[in-house]
Order: sequence, then C-alpha cells, then structure tokens
Amino acid sequence: MPEVVGLPYRDGSGNEYLPMIRRPVLVYAADRDGPARACERARARGLAVAVYTEELFKTSDDEDNRAAVAAVPADELRLAGICVSGPRNAVDKALKGLPLHP
Repeated sequence: MPEVVGLPYRDGSGNEYLPMIRRPVLVYAADRDGPARACERARARGLAVAVYTEELFKTSDDEDNRAAVAAVPADELRLAGICVSGPRNAVDKALKGLPLHP
C-alpha cells in the first residue's frame, strides 16, 4: 500500500532508516476481547486490517508469521493488536468503545 508507507529515509552520513507511515497513528487500549471485536467490525466495513497475534511474538520471520496466522481460523485468532486503515468515519465506527491509550 504505497499510500500508507513511504520510502526509506537516509541521513547525511548515509545511514538508512525505515519508511514512515504516511497516515496518523492512534493507539487505543482494549480488554482481552477488544481487538477481536474491532477487527470483526473493521472487516465487516471492508477496511484494511493487519493482525498481530500472540503467536507472532514467538516466530522469527515473515514466512513463519504468515504460517502462524494461516493455521488458525479467524474466530480463534488470539489478537494482541490490530492496525486498521480506511476512511476516518469508518475506522472510528470500527474502533468505537476503545479508549485512547494513556
């Protein structure tokens, strides 16, 4: 999604840095079931969603991450967090009820 992630940065010494996310990022707090509820609402609205499952913190590369997510049905994913991208009003509705992280 080139509209979301920009190009890498490079400083005057030639050091390269990761690209910046071009959109604002808000971090919300949630109880154990909050990410799953928000993910379901976001998917129902056709929003782009990234999932961060508990299993991803035990893997070491992207291929293993994909396999860990693919092995679990959607309603059984143990979500540690999600990222939602889309029109502001639709994202707001998907995340309704979650407070901003302090």
